[in-house]
Amino acid sequence: MRASSKVGIAGYGAYVPTFRLPTNEIARVWKGGGQGPNVEKSVASIDEDTVTMAVEAARSALRMAGLSDVGAVFVGTESKPYAVKPSSTIVAQALGFHKVLAADFEFACKAGTEAIQVITGLVGSGMVGGGVAIAVDTAQGRPGDDLEYTAASGAAAFVLANNGNDSVARIESSVSYVTDTGDFWRRQEEKFPKHLSRFTGEPAYFHHTQSSVKMLLEEMKLKPQDFKYAVFHQPNPRFPVEVAQRLGFTQAW
Repeated sequence: MRASSKVGIAGYGAYVPTFRLPTNEIARVWKGGGQGPNVEKSVASIDEDTVTMAVEAARSALRMAGLSDVGAVFVGTESKPYAVKPSSTIVAQALGFHKVLAADFEFACKAGTEAIQVITGLVGSGMVGGGVAIAVDTAQGRPGDDLEYTAASGAAAFVLANNGNDSVARIESSVSYVTDTGDFWRRQEEKFPKHLSRFTGEPAYFHHTQSSVKMLLEEMKLKPQDFKYAVFHQPNPRFPVEVAQRLGFTQAW
């Protein structure tokens, strides 16, 4: 998928809460000791949620971009504060935008990049001059679950615009590959998401990552050796390294 005109990232911003929870404390409480796969994780304060974090990240991105022509504000999250009420409209108003497209995206770890893809299409077609795509979540792992060690809180925002060579980076192409894989879900009245660990690696993470990367390389007529850097989704420390090796990327050429 390619836009008909140049679309780039004009600005980006991030927000990470101050509070930290050591993973050895999680292990001590639930399993009597040990250490998680990482040292600590960020957790939102009592007065923070996905909306407040999204606003902070977006403000930073907009300051960098210096863009006033914003026609879309999309928020990708699975931990929004309201079950029925869009977070994107709250964020848009806090940013001072009213004549905009606003929508919430729910797609587990893919919600933020899905928002980027849609805004790329809107900007590339000339429908809007620029847009803000935000990925944000709060920690919501079930107590004692493996997700508690890595599911943290934070936000990242990207301002996309048709501004040629002035972009921080240009979006040349993207692909999307989906299946209905039952590896991660939360029903309406449940407080915490569930996951089936036997599906988390195969067929969830590895199948979807490998399939989408192979399609992207084919579409762009490129090989792993053509790239200096490759960044993969990081639900834990092991998966991105393994999928890079499967696809033919190495740590040094």
